[in-house]
Amino acid sequence: MKLTGFMMILGLLAGIAWPGAASPGGAETATREAADRLRELRDGGTPDQDAVVATVNGEPITGGALEVHVATADLIGVGTKSRGELLNDLIDDTLLAQAAVAAGVRVEEWEVDAAIRSGILDPLNSPETPPDIVELVNAALEARGASAATALNDQRVRAAYRGLVLRGRYLQELQKSREEVLADLRRQASIVLLASPGERQ
Repeated sequence: MKLTGFMMILGLLAGIAWPGAASPGGAETATREAADRLRELRDGGTPDQDAVVATVNGEPITGGALEVHVATADLIGVGTKSRGELLNDLIDDTLLAQAAVAAGVRVEEWEVDAAIRSGILDPLNSPETPPDIVELVNAALEARGASAATALNDQRVRAAYRGLVLRGRYLQELQKSREEVLADLRRQASIVLLASPGERQ
């Protein structure tokens, strides 16, 4: 599997959507620091991790969720996105998921299983996957409290892949680009920012 594909997997685990990612090569220290930050968040995080930083049609986005996005972006070597852009990623994914549910889009559990197998398990077990990329993906999973062995049953991994399938199916049914759909959804949405995305939560 190509490097970009694995970067997308890591981003997906935190709900981050981007067209591609930079190679993590030479960033071993930064990767370790980002993984440590994800572990800290998983193990209790910061006092304000449950503070709401934004609402999307009344649905909250927490500081903890934003911190996981930031740490994952650091982990996969995408340092060009600002906290505000990462918060927008969360907002966009929430809008798409809400619209998909409102439209009656459904995702079966077997579809989630298949997405996890093709997105994580098959690539991790492929002899074509570079060992450093396997290590990076395993570190990201471990930092999130999961592993390749538990990915199929980990509720956070399942939620991430369920959301991916749900959003993808919704866009496919509409036969519109993500950008087109989001432009319409944002015009109609009630989005409230409760803290500056540049502030530490």
